[in-house]
Amino acid sequence: MERLTDTTLPATTRHGIQIPVRDGALVGDLDIPAGARGIVIFARGSGNARHNQRNDHAAMAFREAGFATLLPDLLTEAEEREDELTAELRFDISFLTSRLTDTIAWVAQLPETRGLPIGLFGTNMGAAVAIAAAAADPQRVRAVVCSGGHPDPAKRDFALVSTPTMLIVGGYEAKVLGQNSEAFVRLRCEKRFCLVPGSTHLSNGDTLDAVARGASEWFTRHLSREAAVDDRLVTA
Repeated sequence: MERLTDTTLPATTRHGIQIPVRDGALVGDLDIPAGARGIVIFARGSGNARHNQRNDHAAMAFREAGFATLLPDLLTEAEEREDELTAELRFDISFLTSRLTDTIAWVAQLPETRGLPIGLFGTNMGAAVAIAAAAADPQRVRAVVCSGGHPDPAKRDFALVSTPTMLIVGGYEAKVLGQNSEAFVRLRCEKRFCLVPGSTHLSNGDTLDAVARGASEWFTRHLSREAAVDDRLVTA
């Protein structure tokens, strides 16, 4: 357990964690600011949410907003080695969703995070995983944000999602824009569609800031019921 002393953040405790699953354990980085008012769990298309610039940037913003963050690998080390050869597990949405729901259940019973409202932040194919997990566990998942994601593999779950869901897309991401537009129409929950004008992969400094700010505000609204709006995002 490591105490972080960065003066830009609330006092934060960092845990390198292992989540027991069938055939092994998932590893992840769990950061808990003092007085955390909720926790955001990350899902990324490769199954590995750690060591990613966009996720690191968003996670810091969420902690600044008072939320704990968990960046887990949804594959065990053995599965990651297998996936490097086959590239199959990273596209197995049902499998990754089961791993994410196991992670949600683990967070819900962990003494350090028990009772914290849970949000999900999905990127790339992790958007489909986050949506499917929200449909599978609506009692625990209180908010979802999908950033630059591919929700299509979770099409059958769109109408089942009751969790407030935000979709963030770059204005120049034509394929992703189409997928998210369709998802937005089919979702029956409270929802928001956010377009970052002039952006492609939501990866430069300004758009990373806009995404992190918009997502933080969505989580603030739905994990703690405080509302705010980022005027850099065009919303519907």
